[in-house]
Amino acid sequence: MNPPPLPPLPNPTERRRSLAVVGAVVAVVAVSTVAYGGVSAWLQPLLALAATLLGVAAAWRWRGGGMRVEAAALALLTLFVAFQLLPLPIAGVGILSPVRAESLRDLSEEAPAWATVSYYTPATREGLAHLLLGAAVFASVAIGVRSGESVRWLLAGLFTVGVAESVLAIGQIAVKAPGIYGDPGLGVGPWVGSFLNHSNFCQLINVSIGAGVGLLLIRASDQRRRAGRSRRRVSLNGYLQEQGVLVCGLAVQVVAIALSFSRGGALGMALGLSALAVVGGLGQKKGAWGWWVISSAFLAAATLLMVGGEAFYERISSAEVGAAYDDRLELSAAVAGVGWRHGVVGTGLGTHRFVFPAFDTTQSSALAEQADNDHAQLFEETGAVGVLLVGLFLAALVSRGARTVRRSKSSTRYALYGVLYALAACGVQSLGDFGLRLPAVFCAMAAMCGLTPALAARSAERLSVGARPFSRPSWASLAVAIAVLVVGAMFTRLAWRDYQAGQWASVAYGLEQDLLRSDWDGDSADYVDLLAAAQTASEVCPADVELAYWLNAYRWQAFVGGADPSELVAEPAGREVAEQLVAELVKTRALCPTYGPTHTLEGKVRLALGDLAGFDRIETGYALTPNDPEACYAAACVACLRVPPDPERAKALLRRCVGLSEFHYREAAGLLIDFFSDYATPTEWAVGDDERLRALADLADQRGRDDLAEDFRKDSMDLTAAQVAEGGATAEQIVTVASRIRQEGDLERAIDLYRQALALQHGNVVWRLKLADMLAELGRFEEAYREARLSFRLKPGWEPARKRMEELILKVEQNETFPVPDWDDAGRRSADDPAEASPDPSPAEGQGGPSE
Repeated sequence: MNPPPLPPLPNPTERRRSLAVVGAVVAVVAVSTVAYGGVSAWLQPLLALAATLLGVAAAWRWRGGGMRVEAAALALLTLFVAFQLLPLPIAGVGILSPVRAESLRDLSEEAPAWATVSYYTPATREGLAHLLLGAAVFASVAIGVRSGESVRWLLAGLFTVGVAESVLAIGQIAVKAPGIYGDPGLGVGPWVGSFLNHSNFCQLINVSIGAGVGLLLIRASDQRRRAGRSRRRVSLNGYLQEQGVLVCGLAVQVVAIALSFSRGGALGMALGLSALAVVGGLGQKKGAWGWWVISSAFLAAATLLMVGGEAFYERISSAEVGAAYDDRLELSAAVAGVGWRHGVVGTGLGTHRFVFPAFDTTQSSALAEQADNDHAQLFEETGAVGVLLVGLFLAALVSRGARTVRRSKSSTRYALYGVLYALAACGVQSLGDFGLRLPAVFCAMAAMCGLTPALAARSAERLSVGARPFSRPSWASLAVAIAVLVVGAMFTRLAWRDYQAGQWASVAYGLEQDLLRSDWDGDSADYVDLLAAAQTASEVCPADVELAYWLNAYRWQAFVGGADPSELVAEPAGREVAEQLVAELVKTRALCPTYGPTHTLEGKVRLALGDLAGFDRIETGYALTPNDPEACYAAACVACLRVPPDPERAKALLRRCVGLSEFHYREAAGLLIDFFSDYATPTEWAVGDDERLRALADLADQRGRDDLAEDFRKDSMDLTAAQVAEGGATAEQIVTVASRIRQEGDLERAIDLYRQALALQHGNVVWRLKLADMLAELGRFEEAYREARLSFRLKPGWEPARKRMEELILKVEQNETFPVPDWDDAGRRSADDPAEASPDPSPAEGQGGPSE
């Protein structure tokens, strides 16, 4: 019997190149993870450059043969998405996508002669860039990873990224961080690591767990082989001594998923482990399955019970679970319906948020941004062609992995069980969550999937005598490398352009927020800066419909200010400006006819010009974005302005508007009162809401209904007082009740309430001075002086506090029961002054309160 052939000797050059590929792939995943999962604008040019380099390296080393089905499916999918960007005669579009052709005829001024299958080409181009990045990572691993050492390093790198991300999330929970990296404005909480969504976080961690499982099984197999050669049994103690670090890392990731409050992440992890147990077999005599499953599960469960088992149980078993999944099922069904209407070619990769809002029935603006079902969204955006190609790719991958596990005798084959876990866990989670489209997640998944053909090729090399792992590239490889370089350079340049436009858009957004804080009451210089930044962003990316829309929205706001638009357009110069704006909006609408806000804004401008076509344009904007509160409010205005008015439709639209955005309540209530003298409907919406009741009181005051205003204020005050009594009121609500009680003469109770409010807002000097006044009314001059002095120390130089201190110090001297302190101009005691009963805390630098 002939002995099995020996594997070829390692080539030093091949080894260095394989490790370089592994390092580059792990670096892409790590940097993307740190940058909020890869969504940061500055990262996109770097990712495009990385995709180019990885693609060129893979093409240079490609020798043909192997993974033919996977390569063909991936190449055809890439070409299909590129085809979605190709301009076609409108007749051809009508054959491939009749709904797309119909929308172009209905929503455009005139049907274009040429059009793309994609509803919005910039979004599809971005999706194609991400697809190319994932393909480059997959190909570089599949072609470049050939040694067992490089397989182990790749798994270790991906596992380390996941463990570090889990430690970050758990650490942020431990220190009660207000958000990602301590920023309260980022993410839903500290439990999401560096991601903006816990579902995205869990998908990366599940991929990393797959890498850890594969590495653990490889090392366990190596340990078992060493023990077999020495004829020793592997004990649990010996197993944990060698694999304890990996087991602890897996346990940390399991705990991080549990504490992330992601039901989909926990479900995906459970089903992934179940699939792994079924395929691997817990009862295998020579396997290490039992050891790692039992030890990891036990350690994770124990840690979870110690740090957050109760919170996890409440999240999983809450009554909101059914409602949440009902919403997601409804959303998935609606997304699949859109895909069915565009069954062959889809709407264009990445176009979901520009197409789906018109079909959204959940009345949730948050859910409409993503499908919360990656599978349904794939069908929606790529149609049957895309689904078939992705299915073919996955089927070929699973088939090749199964063959490799059966035929290979190398311990590295166990890495494929980690690939199985990652595919199962993320595949299940993607049925009710989203996240596979984030660079960090899909790059990690692509790297894991790339191990399947890599290990299959490595197994074939080991079974063949005289295999040559390294040779000169062929002409075909050279041609592919050149093509990849050209395409990569083009996408890198486009990504850099998008980054520049995003920077200018960020500047415009910051200036907009400054104007919003002053209720758009800025001078001409503020508006000039705002328009300059927005125009520069739009000029850098002229095909971006959102940048063009916001530029025109800023122009309209700068033109109108706080005046009546109909009065402004009555002047010839004003009318000319409005007509130019309409012309710009028509051009913007052509960039993406299904983008509803453009239709709504154009309708507003047309109505200001007296053009009744504005009615239809606003109705179209509402039909395209029914979950946009601005569109709802504009459509309600149209219902009020029509002859005859339609009060029922107006009420329904305004109810929807208020349900979507609390900030529109005052406007919605004012509209109903002005057009229909309807106080009953806004009152119904205000039941149990003290802020809405106060807004109603203000509206009634402005319209001369003092009787109603008094009733609304009384109801609001009673409601606020009840909230204060229950202990769940804000500082502002407490002060509101305290002011009313003070007017009624109960100063002691009012003082107690003011102290409660100041415990929540220590630096509010206005409230503190009012507290001093009430204390002085009761003759408690010493306490009043302390409060006035603390106000002055919190806000040095504040004249009202200085005057109050001068008045109160005379009262204290006359009372002769309290030693008069020696204070300087900054409100501080002299060093030799013994008259301090209890030191006040020093104010933080820059801390102060609102002036009177």
